[in-house]
Amino acid sequence: MGFEILQEMVLWATHCRLRPISKVAKTIKRHLDNILTYLKHRITNALSKALNAQSRRLNEWLVANREHYRTAIYFHSGGLDLYPRMKNCENGTTIGGTHTNLG
Repeated sequence: MGFEILQEMVLWATHCRLRPISKVAKTIKRHLDNILTYLKHRITNALSKALNAQSRRLNEWLVANREHYRTAIYFHSGGLDLYPRMKNCENGTTIGGTHTNLG
C-alpha cells in the first residue's frame, strides 16, 4: 500500500516542471529500496557509521601523535610508576613512591 503511494508520488514529481521537486523525486527513486527497507524494519546503520567515524578519528590521532602513543604504550605496558618522589632529608627514604631508599 505505502509502496504504491510512494511510487505514484515519485512518478508525478519526476514529471513535474518544477526542477527542485523533480530533483528530489529522482533522489527518492534512486534510494527507494533503502527507504522501503527502513520503513519495514525501522533500523539504520547509524551506529556502525558512528563507530567507524570514531575509529577513524582515533587512527588519525595515533598517526599524528605517534611518539606520544609510543611513550604511552611503554609506560602502560612496562608498569612504570610515574608518581613523583621526594627524598626525605632526615632518614634518606622517599615520600610518595614505591621505593624506600634511593641510595
